[in-house]
Amino acid sequence: MNTEKKGRRWRRVWIGILALILLGLALDRLMPADVRPASLEDNERDEPAARERLERVRAAHGATAWEQYRVMDVVFYDDWPFWLTRAPLTPWDVPRQKLRAKLLRRNWTTEFELLNGDRPGERWGLQSWKTWRAEPGGDPVFEDSWVVATTLAGLRYFIELPLPQDTATHVQDAGMATWNGKTYERLYVTWERGEPQRDFDQYVLWIDPQSGLVARVDFTIRALSGLAVARAAFEEYADAGGVRFPTKIVIDGVLPTGHTLPVHTIEIERVEWDTVEPDALKPDPTLADMGEAKPS
Repeated sequence: MNTEKKGRRWRRVWIGILALILLGLALDRLMPADVRPASLEDNERDEPAARERLERVRAAHGATAWEQYRVMDVVFYDDWPFWLTRAPLTPWDVPRQKLRAKLLRRNWTTEFELLNGDRPGERWGLQSWKTWRAEPGGDPVFEDSWVVATTLAGLRYFIELPLPQDTATHVQDAGMATWNGKTYERLYVTWERGEPQRDFDQYVLWIDPQSGLVARVDFTIRALSGLAVARAAFEEYADAGGVRFPTKIVIDGVLPTGHTLPVHTIEIERVEWDTVEPDALKPDPTLADMGEAKPS
């Protein structure tokens, strides 16, 4: 094959790759993934009975006690066994990162301390959606990092779930379903409106009818891609100060075929409350507090 023909072939290959990328971007914006069961596709109403059920679920998780605390202090492992998923999606250098996190209730403000790996004692934080880092014993230095922001926010959300979900503006009964031989009640939870939208995630809670605790969550990851879908299995629970929290959360990616791939596992070692004052988690006192709001 001469040089000219090779050049034409590679141009066609690159044009094809570019077309696939553009198609993916278009689908990402125009056709975001939808985790709703098919029975809900034509029902856009926020249902009072479903909202009451969500409040019962929150009560089973200890919402009344949770509302009395200000800071959750939690030590846990974030285990990412595969480098190909860990490297682009987390800031961790080791596959099994041990962390101590302090989470301000009803607020995205967080502080995470690395407890193992190559940088023990280093701290990372999120204040009003601004990210910062601090060397061991050093002061926080603010620097923008999408990976740090989404990692810290995502971890804290699943550790607290479903307690913060009373802010959802759309809750529906998603019917009963069977998983691993057991039947669960399901609730569909999202914001703004029921249909898929690029700026708000969807959640389907699978609720143990005996305990009232969440056993599984199907959810979208709009911060990663409009097409990204995952599943979290809450395998164990413990109690700390009247709040029920999962001690093991297994998160799998969900392929378009419905098959799952292991992504990471959160294993909580201990939980304490109000070990620091909320202001200790806000290194920049000049930043306006955003509470539970997200950046536009």
